[in-house]
Amino acid sequence: MISNKGQSTNIKVLCRIRPLPNEVNKTELSQIEIRSSNNLAVFPKTDPDNALNFEFDHIFPDTSNQENIFHIVAHSIVQDLVQGINGTIIAYGQTASGKTHTITGSDIFDANTMGLIPRVITSVFDNIDESDNTLEFSMKISYCELYLEKIYDLTDMDKKGLKIREDRARGFYIEKLTEHFVSSDFEVFEILRVGTENRHLMSTKMNSRSSRSHTIFNISLDINNSLDLSGRNGRLCFVDLAGSERVSKTGAEGLRLKELKNINKSLNSLTSVINALTDMKALHVPYRDSKLTKMLQNSLGGNSKTSIIITISPLLVNESETISTLRFGAVAKAVKNQPKINRELTMAELKLKLHKLEEELKKKALRIEALEEALAKLNIDYSAIESQPSKSDDPIDFESTESDEFLIELEEVSNKLTSYIEDNSKRKKLLTEVKISLEDIENSTENDHALISLLENKHERIDSAIKAKSVIVQKLIIEKTVLSEKIERAHAKKLELERALNEKTAESNDLKYKLKAYEDKQEILPETVEAIEELKEKLVNEQHKYKKNQSELQELQLRLNLALQEQLNNKIGDEKNVLTREINARNDKISVLEHELNEINDSTKLTKKILGEDESSLIIDTEALEKKLKELAEMYKLLVSRQSSSNIEKQINLRKVTRLNERIVLLEQDLKHKKENLNKVEKEANRFLDDMAAQSIFNKMRVPIKGGGGKGSRAYTYSRLSIKPRFCSSLKFN
Repeated sequence: MISNKGQSTNIKVLCRIRPLPNEVNKTELSQIEIRSSNNLAVFPKTDPDNALNFEFDHIFPDTSNQENIFHIVAHSIVQDLVQGINGTIIAYGQTASGKTHTITGSDIFDANTMGLIPRVITSVFDNIDESDNTLEFSMKISYCELYLEKIYDLTDMDKKGLKIREDRARGFYIEKLTEHFVSSDFEVFEILRVGTENRHLMSTKMNSRSSRSHTIFNISLDINNSLDLSGRNGRLCFVDLAGSERVSKTGAEGLRLKELKNINKSLNSLTSVINALTDMKALHVPYRDSKLTKMLQNSLGGNSKTSIIITISPLLVNESETISTLRFGAVAKAVKNQPKINRELTMAELKLKLHKLEEELKKKALRIEALEEALAKLNIDYSAIESQPSKSDDPIDFESTESDEFLIELEEVSNKLTSYIEDNSKRKKLLTEVKISLEDIENSTENDHALISLLENKHERIDSAIKAKSVIVQKLIIEKTVLSEKIERAHAKKLELERALNEKTAESNDLKYKLKAYEDKQEILPETVEAIEELKEKLVNEQHKYKKNQSELQELQLRLNLALQEQLNNKIGDEKNVLTREINARNDKISVLEHELNEINDSTKLTKKILGEDESSLIIDTEALEKKLKELAEMYKLLVSRQSSSNIEKQINLRKVTRLNERIVLLEQDLKHKKENLNKVEKEANRFLDDMAAQSIFNKMRVPIKGGGGKGSRAYTYSRLSIKPRFCSSLKFN
């Protein structure tokens, strides 16, 4: 990043007189006379004969409106910003003199009362829209306040007590201060709204909504050209200083008193910086005395076009503060800044610069070669130069040269050679030291080799001992395996013997039981024989009974078969009688039908006979009847065709009416559906705008803004505002 050298310019100081309340009496006013647009006089009450004259860049009477102040104060700064020049607007004055009203406005969404910041934002985006479409812009916004010497991020109230750091390139900056990328003035308005609501305000005796902190609103604008790849960037800083107050007038105590002390301390530091910048004998500018002056270092005496708006109250009770403010403005007017265009080199400029450097290097290389050849022809004694490097007064014979300039260059080359020889001697010394250190390393390496060989022998002995012990261990393992197998066989044999013993024991017990049973059987044998005989008799009786029952069963089966056969024969006979009766009835019916058929044949013959007699007359009548029948048929067809055409037409009309009714119903439903969708869309749009308004201040991603084509995007933003969000129902744009 580079900056073109800019001219030194004075800080612009503008004075604004607060409008008078309607109920104020003229006797309560100071004698302030506006003699011209840049000169005013104050006649102090203590000494009205000696007027105090003050001259500023512009003086705004109490009738000035916000639009007029913007055009005079900020319009040129906006033009400079889009060109890459930094700008600062500072509002200074006592409390309740109109600083916040000038910088922010009483309502940032009201076209009449909005202050400088909203108007500048809109103007910047207007300039972006009117710029060339080869330009691309990127805007960042930050908003902070200095309260009780602590820095607060007004867009993120969780960030408190932020630190000021210093960087060689950036100067003083606030660490971790949130910078929000924006793409429309609507988003900036929302950040401004949120930050303004988060400011520390308090009611005092002098002001019902007094700002208890200094606020700084920063706009950073990067401009990139897609044609030559050049870049510029500018910063615009709005500073709304807290009002100076006197303890005797405000009656402050406790926290209010602490706030007042911090405000007055930082304002005194600002005054000290202004005085130092205007004092030619001052050796030091006390920027570091307060955080406020650190943050304003670039705006006061640095790279910025700065305007200070001093606001005064015409009330007599505030006359001393008014004069103090006017004196501060008069001193500040003498401060000089050095505003510059902050730009980056284009690719073409970088290539040209590189090409020039390469050409210069080539020329210098050729010049060195020529000088070296000249030195070789002169046969200069380098050893003499080395032994006497400091005797620059000895004359050197350069008879072969013809130019003084050439002699000077030869002398420079000889000096260079002398320095080279000195460097060479230093390097030789260093090389000797390195060789000595290498020899020491080699000696230590030999000792290390001997130690390593000793350790290797010891390692070999340990390896052999380990191998012998491993052989012993293998033998012990084999013996252990053999013993384990023997133990397993002995255990198996033990189990087998125990099983055989159990079997023998069981056989012995069985023999004992049988022997005892046999002895018991010998004792009761007679009784058992009698019981067996009785059982045999019973068995024979039962066998006789079984045979008898078997014969009876066969007899019953035979009788049952006979009964079934007889019943079947009876059933077949009955069915045969029924069939016979049905056949007889059908025969009778056939006889009747034959009789009727004969009668029909007789009547037919009689009819044919009658017809044969009147056949000619019947033919004539039949032809006449057929002719009438055809006429009637044609008339019927005609009527039917007419009826069908009328029916078709009626049906078509009915269908048309039905379709129209259906279409009407569909249109009504569609209309209802679209109304519902419209309501949903409006709700979603309002919700989207609310969400966008709530989330827009958290946008930390770079949003490029295309120049020249921005009107469409801004028109889209304005069209969205036709659905008014609840927080900006009175939003207007100029």
